[in-house]
Amino acid sequence: MDYFSSDWHLGHSTIIRLAQRPFATVEDMNKYIEYMALKGKKKGDSIYFIGDMGNDKKSIEHVLSEIKNHKIQFYWILGNHDNKLPLTRYRKYCADIQYARTIKRDHVKTYLHHFPCTTWDGSFRNSYHLYGHVHNGSHELERMGQKMTGKALNVNLEFHDYEMWTWDEIVSFMNTREDNWDII
Repeated sequence: MDYFSSDWHLGHSTIIRLAQRPFATVEDMNKYIEYMALKGKKKGDSIYFIGDMGNDKKSIEHVLSEIKNHKIQFYWILGNHDNKLPLTRYRKYCADIQYARTIKRDHVKTYLHHFPCTTWDGSFRNSYHLYGHVHNGSHELERMGQKMTGKALNVNLEFHDYEMWTWDEIVSFMNTREDNWDII
């Protein structure tokens, strides 16, 4: 099974306040994210993580090693907070690390990028766009709802009850959305 998520921000204590996350401490948040990353997953499953892993190198390495130990494939799409991390240190835990990725599931092309895009390859032909970056309580949130059209979805865990999205959940959500307006 494929799972999708973004914006874990491991070790980032300020995100608890800024995004109104329901955790008392950064340690509580890190423990929950590790639990969530492993809960219900089995050997051969894939996690597509769409950016902003965190700033605590030890916590990041611990979570990634646990995911790998459970034989779960981890695809890391980099976010703006990931650029300062020692990515070579984490490659051994990941199936791939890229700035963007296009996958195809059930004949549907899906563009994965940390930042929200108003158009993407095939956005007017039933293709999907999964992104993160925008947080609960962020000043962009209201405008994003007005600007984002088509089959685009913010997979930030803050907007899905701190759980990952499954592919089936994404398809159900996208079936309620129109294709994008861009026909160029």
